[in-house]
Amino acid sequence: MTVKYTRILSICLAVSVAVQAAALPVAHAANGPLLNMQSALDIGQKNSPDLQDLAATLDQKKIELQQAQKVKRAKPNSLAKNIDVQMKVPTACSALSRTEREIKLKTLSVRLDIEKMYMNAYLAEVAYDNAVRMQADTRKMRDDVRAKNRFGLATDDQVKAAEEAMEKADSEVKMAELAFKGSRLDLGGKTGLDLEADYRFDIRKKWAPLDQGVLFLLLDRAEQTDLDLYKAVEDRKLAQGKVNATHQIFQRKFGWGTARMVAGMYTKPDGSTDYPAFMRDYEAMLQNVKEKWEWFFFFPAPWIIILPIPKPWLQGEYDGLRFFEDIRYSLPVSMMDLDKAKLKEADTRKNVINKIKKSYLDAKQTEEAYIQTLKARDVAREQLRAAESKVKFGKITEEELLKVREAYIKKEQTVLSSFVAYQSMLSQLDAFSGGAISQRYRPGEIPPPYNVDSGLGPMKPPAAAAVKPLGKWKLKERAESLSSEFSVEPDAVPGVTHFQLVTKDGKSIGAAAPVKEKVIHLNLVFADLQQLKVILLNGSTKLAEAELEGMGEGLLLPAQKEGATP
Repeated sequence: MTVKYTRILSICLAVSVAVQAAALPVAHAANGPLLNMQSALDIGQKNSPDLQDLAATLDQKKIELQQAQKVKRAKPNSLAKNIDVQMKVPTACSALSRTEREIKLKTLSVRLDIEKMYMNAYLAEVAYDNAVRMQADTRKMRDDVRAKNRFGLATDDQVKAAEEAMEKADSEVKMAELAFKGSRLDLGGKTGLDLEADYRFDIRKKWAPLDQGVLFLLLDRAEQTDLDLYKAVEDRKLAQGKVNATHQIFQRKFGWGTARMVAGMYTKPDGSTDYPAFMRDYEAMLQNVKEKWEWFFFFPAPWIIILPIPKPWLQGEYDGLRFFEDIRYSLPVSMMDLDKAKLKEADTRKNVINKIKKSYLDAKQTEEAYIQTLKARDVAREQLRAAESKVKFGKITEEELLKVREAYIKKEQTVLSSFVAYQSMLSQLDAFSGGAISQRYRPGEIPPPYNVDSGLGPMKPPAAAAVKPLGKWKLKERAESLSSEFSVEPDAVPGVTHFQLVTKDGKSIGAAAPVKEKVIHLNLVFADLQQLKVILLNGSTKLAEAELEGMGEGLLLPAQKEGATP
């Protein structure tokens, strides 16, 4: 009898281990439809309310730009009105470009969220499948123990243990099914799909090399695409444009003789403005304007009588200091805003660099954890192969083989979990860097022998050659505020005889002009300076191509090569 019970216990142990061994991550056994990740991403992007709202905002910004372009320049009156009118188009252009950039980055963010939810749903599906398999095997074990108990081959305690195992397996299936359903609801809410039905999911593994060279590419890409940094740069450009516009208004209203008193930018070595020195000249300019409307005009009258008339009697509503209304110190305030914008841009750039570096290190940590699980899985696989060979020759029992197989299965499950964590960090780094990681994905797992960059090297990129300006440009408004004149000083490009304005899609704006002359065109042409380029020529030979940095006036920068920026 003792031998019989020993055999029964061996059988039960074998069945129990077999139950655990059956918990492989397999495709969901139900007949529900398969929703692959790409479909979920595409549908979710299409149905995203955030992206739909941004699309509507983009249409609105386009209309606002058209409206700003059609605003007729008002006749010179108050300084506030002049500044407001002159900054309408640049502000509308900036708002439009910001929205376009925001749509690109929001799209990456939406897809990142959907990808995370999809992977969670897949993990929940695998856990549910494993629980169902374990439930089926546990039920078979319980039924076998019940049958054997009827013939006296199993004790009541063994039946009780089998019943408890069955109750536990039923509970685990219920919990796994609830978790699976919850993950489907989360994914459905994000994609706009009804996923309460028995949907199936699938993940194709991929990886990306994360060496130090990639880090520097990520940093460069992030500086080009980060939304916060882009907004800071646009704010700085608008602040510079307002300073330039205000100074041009002074010149137009009071003449160059008065405006030149504050033409210089009193900069310190750190690039900020020396405001005490600036304010001395600014107050002198205001005093100069005031003095022009003091004393008397002398008008000849009949009988050779000269009548002295106080100048203030002839002063219009917006002449003299009345022109400034309640923004007497608009220019110095604008210059202070420019200094703040420059500091904000520098600080934002630093934060972007730190964010990328931190995200890179986080990705390297999950990469290392993923590699360790792969190595442990490989060891378990070799141990399983060795055990399968030994059992054929009776060197180990079936029970011992099942334990080895169970260990291998657990390693596989750990690999799957660590892969999801690794992929999530790659996706986050991809979103932070404007999609730079997705261009480097490779299919499958990280291949053995798993030799990857440690990520511990110096994080300072090699010194890049500074972009040297090709010269300067200036846009000056003409009479009646309907047209403007554009000129260039390409002092860094020898041999330039002519220049030509073109749009970024290659359309010419008039013929080439001698470099010492000005191109005169309607203000509408210069509404969006970011869409214009300058071709520098020697006769008819192209020497260089430049983009415009700044608003109203600024630098000629070498044009970016195709594909160099997003």
